[in-house]
Parts: sequence; C-alpha cells; structure tokens
Amino acid sequence: MVGGGKIYKFDNNNKRDGAMLTLQYRPSDIYETSLDLFYSKFRRSEVKSGVEFGTAWGQGVLQPGYTVNGNGTITDSTWTNVKPVLRADSNPLDDRLFSLGWNNKWQLGEHWTLSQDLSTSRVDRDMDFLETYAGLRGDGTATLRATVDPGGFNRFAFDTSFNDPDQLQMIDAGNWSQDGYLKNFQVEDRITAGRIDLSRSFDSGFIESISFGANETIRKKEKSSLEYKLCLQVDPASPADCVVGASAPFPGQPTGFSFGGIDGLAMFDAETLLRNGTYQLVRKNHSDIAAKNWSIRETVDTVYAQANINTDLGQHVVLRGNVGVQWVRTDQSSSGINTVEGSDVGDTGVSGATYSNLLPSLNLSFGFPDEYYIRVGASRQMQRPRMDAMRASVDVNIPMSPICHNISLTEPVWCGEGGNPKLKPWLANAYDLSLEKYFTTEAGNTGFLGAAYFYKDLLNYIYTDTRPFDFAGYALPPQAPGQVIYPSGTNGYLKGEFNGEGGTLRGYELSFSVPLDLIWSGLNGFGVLGSYSVTDTSISPNGPGTSERLPGWSKYVSSATAYYERGGFSIRFSQRSRSKYRGESRGFGADLGYEDFQGEKVQDAQVNYDFNDGTLKGLSLYLQVSNIGDEPARSTESVDSESRPLKYFEYGKTILAGFGYKF
Repeated sequence: MVGGGKIYKFDNNNKRDGAMLTLQYRPSDIYETSLDLFYSKFRRSEVKSGVEFGTAWGQGVLQPGYTVNGNGTITDSTWTNVKPVLRADSNPLDDRLFSLGWNNKWQLGEHWTLSQDLSTSRVDRDMDFLETYAGLRGDGTATLRATVDPGGFNRFAFDTSFNDPDQLQMIDAGNWSQDGYLKNFQVEDRITAGRIDLSRSFDSGFIESISFGANETIRKKEKSSLEYKLCLQVDPASPADCVVGASAPFPGQPTGFSFGGIDGLAMFDAETLLRNGTYQLVRKNHSDIAAKNWSIRETVDTVYAQANINTDLGQHVVLRGNVGVQWVRTDQSSSGINTVEGSDVGDTGVSGATYSNLLPSLNLSFGFPDEYYIRVGASRQMQRPRMDAMRASVDVNIPMSPICHNISLTEPVWCGEGGNPKLKPWLANAYDLSLEKYFTTEAGNTGFLGAAYFYKDLLNYIYTDTRPFDFAGYALPPQAPGQVIYPSGTNGYLKGEFNGEGGTLRGYELSFSVPLDLIWSGLNGFGVLGSYSVTDTSISPNGPGTSERLPGWSKYVSSATAYYERGGFSIRFSQRSRSKYRGESRGFGADLGYEDFQGEKVQDAQVNYDFNDGTLKGLSLYLQVSNIGDEPARSTESVDSESRPLKYFEYGKTILAGFGYKF
C-alpha cells in the first residue's frame, strides 16, 4: 500500500559569468612560457514547491473497497484523515571559481626538453536549503484517492483544493515542532600543484623517447553547516522551541502545478518571508549537524618514469605504446567534531594516515596491414575516496537496546558512527584487449569497427561496515549515579566507511563509426556511429554478503548516432540507453546518498551551420535539443516494480541556441 507521498516541482534559474585570459611568450627557440587565468561566478536560484503527506506512515485511515493486483499491491485506494503539508522551499547556490596556471618549457639541446607547471585553484560555495510549511485551515485533514498511473508513478486526487489561499494557513502542519527550517552550508576547496617533467627523444631504436618527473598536489577542503528552526512564534518559556499550533495568514497566490494529480498549488516567495520577519530563527545544535562540519587536507606526491615505444616488428607489424610506473605517496589528515552520548556539540578530533602505492602501466598497439590493430593494456589504477568519507567526525552513544547498528550485543558497549580519516583509495589491476579495423572511403571519409574486452581485479575498495573500535581518547562521560547501562571499558563498535578486498569488474564493448558512402557514393556526408557494452561485477560495495549494486554500474549501456555533415551544415540525432543502476541522490539533511533507478533511454538532436567563406567566415550557428522525449528517472521497489514506484522525476527537454565566432 501507499505509505505516503511527496509531489514537488522545481523551478531553476541559472546564471554564469566567466572570464578567461591566456598570455603566451616565446623569446627564443629554446624557451616559451604561458600564463592561464580563469574566473567564473555561478548563481542558481531554485524554488521547490509541492505537497507531502502520510497515509499508512501518517494518520491516514484506509477505507474499504481498495483494489489489489496479483502481486499483493494495492493499486487503487481511498484514505481519510490525511494531513497534507504544503511546501514552498528555496535552495539558492552561489559558486565562485578562480584558477591560475603557469607553464614554462625549455629545449635543452637537440634531444632534451624540460617543462614546469605551477597552478592554483579556489572554489567557494554558499548553499542554502530553506523550508517553509503551510496546511489546510480547520483540522487540516482531507480525503485522498491514490492510484498507480500506467506511466510508472502514483497519482493522487484530494477532495479539496490547494490552490485557494483562503483555505490555507501558515502552520506546522506536519507536527514537526517547527514552522520551517534553514540549512546554510559553506564549502571552501583549495588546490595547489607543482609539476616538473624532463624528456629525452631518440633518433632511432626501439625506444622513441623517455620521460620522468615529479608532481605535488596539496588540497584542502572545508565544509561548515549552520542550521536553524524557523518559528512563527518562539515559546517564551522555552526559547529553543516554537509555540505549538502557532499560525499566520497564508501570503500566497494561486499557481498552476499539473503533476501527480494536483492541478494547482497556491505559492509564495519563501525568501521574502525570511527577510520580512515572518519567521524568528532559533539556532539548532545536534550531533547530525556537528558531523557536517569538517576540514580535510591531503598532500599527494608523485614520481614517475615512462618509456614511449615506436618500432617495426618485421616488415608487416608496427609496434607503438608506452611502459611506465608511478610511485604515489599520500599524507591525509582531517579535523571534525566528535559528539558523545548524543550531545549537541563536542570536541574537535584530529586524525589521518600516510601511505604509498606503486602504479605500473603498459599500453601496446600492434598495427597490421590493411589498418588492423590489436591494443593491449595492463595497469594498476587508483581512485581516491570521497572527501566527506574521510572526515574525522564521530558521534558516540550507549545503546539502550542490545544492538549497535547491525551488531547484536551481550553487554553494554560504546556505539559510534562517523567518517574514517585513515581511509585508503580504491585500487585495482586493470587489463584491456581490443581489436580495431579502420577504413577510408573514396570520398576520404574515415570509419572504424572495434571490439574490446576489459577486466578489473579489485585489490582494495571502500564500503560501509560496522567494526570493533576502541574509543579510548574520546571524551567519554563518566557513569552517572544510578546509571545501570554503562560499558565496562572503552571498546565498542563504529559504523563508517572502511576498506575491503576482492571483487571483479569485467565486460566487453562493441563500437563502430561508418560513413554511409561506403555503401553507395550518393550517401556522401551521411553516417552512423555507436557502441554497445555489457559489464558484470562481483563487487559488493556495502561489504561481503550484501546485495546492493555498485554505484553508477549498469549491466547494459548503448549509444547510437545518425548524422549528416557536408558543406558546413550538420545535423545529428542521438540516443543513449542504460539498464537499471544505483545512482546518487540528495536525501535527508541535504546529505548525499544512493538509491536504485530503473533503466532509461534519452534522445538528443543538434543542428549546426559553419560559414566557411565570404564575409561571415568563422561564424557558427547551432541549435541543440536535449532529452527530446522527456525521459523520467524512476526508482521502484524490487518486488512488483511496475506497481510500486518510489521516486519519479521528470526533467523536461532543454533547448539551446547560440553562435560562435573564430578569428
């Protein structure tokens, strides 16, 4: 049955201003330098309007006469005593980005080249999540009919209008002990890097050139969070609380909605109410909020050497490629807020780790007559963990029931949850093999056919687990007088991100690019290209024995494009599809999480015209349409997925028109 629903519409307005400058100087044949500067300012205003309510998960009462399908799913039902909450939220975002890069290159004789790069970049982000609540007048309840739409989402019909301001009021309709909520996040991200490379070329021999060098990257990222309850009236007897049942006139106007069964929804500007004093802000402290304040610094030093190969193997085979190795040393540290026994604020904790990895690689291409190629690759690959997974924030408590997360207890212990500053990166041995055939038509158009196989053997991966942990060093509170449940020592369990071993990722890909004048010369300019891949994995991202999918992984992925390009004119139509996958989403508290989505199929089109001569030479015009069919993103339960939708997002199509000019 339907536990409840959330129906929202997002209206976004994005504006980006940017400036770029490149200065190049070459005073002689042996030295050249370049300086690159980039600045961007991005502003997004997002208004989130809608309604949410509980049925089985709220105070709703299921009425007799509902319809049940063959899988035991209620597909048509009526509920009374449903209490809807109208939301008018504002989620603005401001980004400022500045980057600078300075490159110098020296030619040291006939065969030696020395290059040096220095760079720095800085990103500052301010991000707010403002929630405001309204409800129906009177007892605030309504009758609801819920049905499953054939399009894959729930449709809701209420017996009252949400588009009549006279029937609405500003009130804590959800009984959440607040009349609104404000989250303010600030993120600062700084990266400074320096690199030096030395290369030596050879006139003959098996090795075409060698290069070696070193790189250091220093990154520091900080996140801070301030959160507030919004109160129409603050309780004088308890200044940290809102007056229960306080209300205010509804300030909005009727607007169209037309989604999920709701035709109209009266709305107002939440930012205006925040500015004009309708709400009083009450600072909120909680262990969950404390965990969102952290700082991470990492220094990554890399030393590498590489040999580039270009030689003939007999009269019919050409060998090209490279072989190399990197040594990567990482020094990472984090500071965060540790809270104990559910306290609102806590002490600052600092922790980190230092480790190194050796990353060899080999890439070879064998060229045969008639433009056949076999490519072979083998390497050890590394991917660093998410920054927030390495935060040093931990919340510790004493469970009142004999369980700590998923661990059954026989005695009282300390139970914690947080980040892992000692987390190491994903590490895998990767192998690739491909066969490719290239060809050229009589009109000079090129194409290819390709088949590839890939295999990754994970040596180290990251997953969520609960493990034994010693909380010695944390500010654990002493046993209070009369407290019966209290641990005998400092040992317990910690839930967080940890490293594991094992798992494989393997699959194959077929790809092609075919100019159609290969079939008939009259089709000169027409062509098709595409790819199809199948991937299997034995990786359990949430630990051994779990069944959740690897985030981002689809077993089947394909793409196809048909095009016409000739005389400066081009038109393309593309389609890409993927099978079901586990994707990233923003959940409770604006934290990132994952959920399972159904497969999707998206179509795009583009028309371009380039002026290649005349007074308009250098001018390009374009028109792009993305997501032509308005393909939804849809998550469902695994059982009876057609009748048990969880989330359904429609993004609409995007139309872009513009021009470019080269001179």
